[in-house]
Amino acid sequence: MSDPQAAPQAPAAPPPPPPPAPSKRLWSRAAIPVVVAGLGGVLLVLYAWRLP
Repeated sequence: MSDPQAAPQAPAAPPPPPPPAPSKRLWSRAAIPVVVAGLGGVLLVLYAWRLP
């Protein structure tokens, strides 16, 4: 007989991948759309300023 306290276990999952090495970039990938939107806003204001 098996141990009554032993819970049925699922097959062993593969070990989690190691954490990614810290990159040399000073800004994250999430900052790219923020920078693009900011530049677009500045260009839009400059273009609207030139309109009569």
